[in-house]
Amino acid sequence: MKIFQILSFLIFISTGFSVFADTKVVVIPMGSGAEQCPEGQTECSFACYDLKSDELHCGGCGVVCPVGYRCNSGTCQLSCQSGLTNCGGMCVNVSADEAHCGGCSVVCPVGYRCNNSVCQLSCQSGMTNCNNKCVDILTDESHCGACGHFAEQDKVVTPVFVDN
Repeated sequence: MKIFQILSFLIFISTGFSVFADTKVVVIPMGSGAEQCPEGQTECSFACYDLKSDELHCGGCGVVCPVGYRCNSGTCQLSCQSGLTNCGGMCVNVSADEAHCGGCSVVCPVGYRCNNSVCQLSCQSGMTNCNNKCVDILTDESHCGACGHFAEQDKVVTPVFVDN
């Protein structure tokens, strides 16, 4: 990473353009002091940097943020792409992650899946979710053919299919 910093600095010095589009750098003539830096910037190796937002000098000269991190208020912070949330240093999709369903550290119980940020019972094939219980509507007397449809006593369970 040091080589990249040096090359970036040399490119800037020779062309006047920063490798990073959002990095604002002011070059200080050799031998002058930090008093030449604009307010809010600090001299690092004869150039001025905003230590609160510069990924190559985050919080201090030469402190480089790792790939995927942004410098925010002088600290390197994980930068998740759109649709993902930073949960404990990992970018996760809280609308589909069973360990972070709807928010960080919201864990779905065993047998539940995260669907649109809500933990929902996940029934195996051939079973139906009736009031958060997996049942076989072809054989269950309390849910004969459909959730909540009770079979009459002393009668064979004949499924009655109801459109949900």
